[in-house]
Amino acid sequence: MTGVQQGDPLGPLLFALALHPLIHQVRDGCKLPFHAWYLDDGTIIGDAIEVAKALDIIRSKGPSLGLELNIKKTEVYWPSCNGIKEKVGLFPIGIGRPELGVKLLGGAVSRDAGFISSLASTRASRAMELMRCLIRLRDPQCELLLLRSCMGVAKLLFGLRTCQPMFVKEAVSVFDKGLRAAIEDIVVCVGPFFGDFQWRRASLPIHFGDLGLYSAEDVSTYAFVASRAQSWKLQDHILRDCGVDGVDSDFGCAMDYLHNSIPDLDLGGFANKDTAPLKAQNVLASALYN
Repeated sequence: MTGVQQGDPLGPLLFALALHPLIHQVRDGCKLPFHAWYLDDGTIIGDAIEVAKALDIIRSKGPSLGLELNIKKTEVYWPSCNGIKEKVGLFPIGIGRPELGVKLLGGAVSRDAGFISSLASTRASRAMELMRCLIRLRDPQCELLLLRSCMGVAKLLFGLRTCQPMFVKEAVSVFDKGLRAAIEDIVVCVGPFFGDFQWRRASLPIHFGDLGLYSAEDVSTYAFVASRAQSWKLQDHILRDCGVDGVDSDFGCAMDYLHNSIPDLDLGGFANKDTAPLKAQNVLASALYN
């Protein structure tokens, strides 16, 4: 009802201009090793008392800028607790306090395999529901275009790039079943002559003469590693004050998982920010499909 409207190309710029002075007040008034914003999605990390102070600044100073914090959509999470974080009155009543992890821009911030798997499975199930609606168009060409551009693996891609591949196997399986059913309906209208061979051909790149409707199982083998390799420098910049350095165990496991899928590819350079290829996803996808 007020402010910028969704879909307005100037909306993000105008919103960011209003948010900018508030972020500076948080930066100057609190000792935080990390805080980052993507429009109205803010992530603040640090000592519990400092995080609570930042939250107070946002709640007290934001309204004068037209920014009202919805506390019911705000969550405070910590992998471990020293007791201070549960102090009565430190955080507002009604704030979310998830125990296993939180969702950030569609990805999981968690070390819990069950939480990550559940989040990925939910996204896969919703994507399947959407794909089932394609048949209502009764236009195979439009259905194929939508499936390839915005309803296929694109619905799961961010999760595949940010979640460890060993934790999303169930979601990948569910998604691929839905994708295969949608392709089968487009190609043969649920008739005969669509088997494993036809499904494999449909999931190969267009430059092979196929449909380019990528299988989530294929993409999951390289998406996590490619994302990490392509964002080494950016991660170093964002985490420069956090004391985080080196390769974590999740990335090591993902590398092993990838090596099993592409045993002939030398992956040595992917674990080093100085040698990782700039177009890592293209390199890994080409190796997988060729």
